[in-house]
Amino acid sequence: MKKGVLISIITICFIVGGFLVIRVMTQAEDIALSDDFTSSFINEDVETDEGFHYFESGNGKFSMWFPNHFYLEDEAPFYVSKDHYALYNLFDRTSKEEGLNKSITVRYLTDVDKEQAQLRFENVLEDMGFEGYYEEEESKSKVILQGKSLVTMENKKTVISDPLENPANRYFAVIKSNQSDQMLELTYRIDCYEDSSCSIESSEEDVFFNTVIENIVFNE
Repeated sequence: MKKGVLISIITICFIVGGFLVIRVMTQAEDIALSDDFTSSFINEDVETDEGFHYFESGNGKFSMWFPNHFYLEDEAPFYVSKDHYALYNLFDRTSKEEGLNKSITVRYLTDVDKEQAQLRFENVLEDMGFEGYYEEEESKSKVILQGKSLVTMENKKTVISDPLENPANRYFAVIKSNQSDQMLELTYRIDCYEDSSCSIESSEEDVFFNTVIENIVFNE
């Protein structure tokens, strides 16, 4: 075998081997890839922004960008997958290091018209919104209704504060397809662990939640 050919083969093996090592290390660090159940929904061949994976729902009805370091709970009542209804609960494995408990609930529904989607959002807004504050965005494919607030407990009572003057710890949205009767409802919760001091980076959390909801695609 010629020396040049041998060097080329060794170089290729080195590159491939290095890639495989990096991929294994990445999977070990990110539970979204190392957890068997969670990774079964992820397609690594589809490109996303850094910090996310491409996620395909178990019923094949929608896709979304799944955040790094989150994993799916695989047992009922946290997980349900049917053609007309699905429920996913995502938990962040790494947030505990920051004194935070982060979770996302994703609920899929079908046979929902625009008025019914609006009513569902108003119910969520009443539960955790601040004085009816919300934003609406519409494109050809979908309508996004979203809000946020700071929810705390004082003397065993729930207090909801202005998210524009305080770091929000509740984000919520209803995404309604304009091309079918499908709808998604998302809630993102951020809480401090008991007996721990923590801080919430509002600008980062705003970008994070918006990235998730903007990249939801319904399969019509």
